[in-house]
This record gives sequence, structure tokens and C-alpha cells, in this order.
Amino acid sequence: MNRALKIKDDDPRVQKILAEMREEADLSEITEESAKKSAKFELALREFVEEKKLSGLGIQCWTAIQEIYGISPCYAMGRLTDSGIMSSCEVDIYGALTMLIQYLASLKTTPPHFIDWTIKHQEKDNVFLAWHCGNAPPSLVCEGCKVRIREQSVLGAVLGREKSMGTAEFQLKPGVVTICRLVEYNGEFKMLVTKGEIEKTDQELRGSWSWVKVPDLDLLYRVLVEEGFIHHASMIHGDYVKPIVEACRFLGIDVVQI
Repeated sequence: MNRALKIKDDDPRVQKILAEMREEADLSEITEESAKKSAKFELALREFVEEKKLSGLGIQCWTAIQEIYGISPCYAMGRLTDSGIMSSCEVDIYGALTMLIQYLASLKTTPPHFIDWTIKHQEKDNVFLAWHCGNAPPSLVCEGCKVRIREQSVLGAVLGREKSMGTAEFQLKPGVVTICRLVEYNGEFKMLVTKGEIEKTDQELRGSWSWVKVPDLDLLYRVLVEEGFIHHASMIHGDYVKPIVEACRFLGIDVVQI
């Protein structure tokens, strides 16, 4: 954050990021000051990644950034992931590694979405909500949908709207997806690997989200609990089960495939 605070508003790199933001998203629901802060935060992270030669980041995305710097970093994180810098929420380093494995399995052709496992669909069987606050790469927006930059839906009420702007909110495009989660216990690694399909809906929800149909949701959620997989996962468009399973075999990572 200190690095971002030192960057000037008129820095040409900031202006370039702002122009890209205006091109790909609707910024009308946030202030110009918040947009500038998001651009400078993104630039600061890009500089840090380049200096440290990193492939990804696990970011402490709430509530310190909102309280000290005055934005939600979600949109900046999604843009970083879109550009090949994997960015996971809540300092989830193994989550970032899961994202990176998926991204490399796709030969860097499509970015993943870092998600929470959440609720079952109220009416449809074997469908769950893949969701997060607003961190999805903007390139994953569904056709005919709009990327809206807004205030974080919970923190806006708790910390104030003016400190919480910066979530990229939209429904993800439909299609087959691969969902994974890497965990480690006592030095032993294992990877959950499964497939699903995003189904488009007319609903309007907060955050970045999609309804995902899987073969057996009860089994999937049972395995998550019994095998100790946490509430975060990485989801990527396409069927990358085979290369991910093969990579895990060479890396000595046990695979839990559903």
C-alpha cells in the first residue's frame, strides 16, 4: 500500500490502466478517486511482481486495505489474473498455486476464477454457486453481461461505501469448467480435481459468480469435508483434468478425483 500511495495520479502508467478499466467495465457506480486508487494499487502490485519475479500473489484483501488505503482490491486482482499474474484472496497461497497449475495446464490460454464453494441451487439438483466478492478476470464475463465496478456488498455496510469500492461484479460465461483445490497436511499434498459446467441464468447476484452443474454435488461436498479441502477453489474454463492429474503425478501430489 505504501508503494501505491507514492504513485502520482498523472503517472502515464496509471492513466493507461484507467483507460483500460473504462474500456472493459462500467465505472459509473464508483468515484473517480476510487478508480485512481485501484489503478495505482494494480500498478504497485505489478511492479512488486516484476521485482520479485513472482508468478502469483496471495493478497490480504480485507479489511486492512479498505481501512488504510480506501478501496476493495478485487477488480485489480481480477485484472492481474487476466494478465497471467495469479491473484488469490485472503492470503491463500495454496489457492494461488492451484490457480497457477490450472493456468499452466491451459498453456496460459485462459485465466481461472478463484471461488468459494457456496450454496446449492434452490431448485436445480447438483448445481452450486461458484462465487467470490468481485475478483473474477473481466475477460470471463458472459456474453451480453456487463462488468460493473461496485462497493463490496458486505464491507460497504460495515466500513462505509466510500472505503469499499472496487469489486468487479458480473456473471461468468457458460461452458465446461475444471475445478481444483490444492491442500497440504503434515508436508503431504493432495489435489481435488473435478469437472462441471456453468449454466447461464437471468438472475442478478452480487459479486463475480456462476451456477455450476456437477455430476453429484452431495458427493462432492462430502469429499470436501471428509478430505479436508477448504472453502476456496480455483475454476477454469475448459477440460484440463488430464494434464492436471498428470502434473500432480510427476510432482508427487495425491489426486482426489470426482
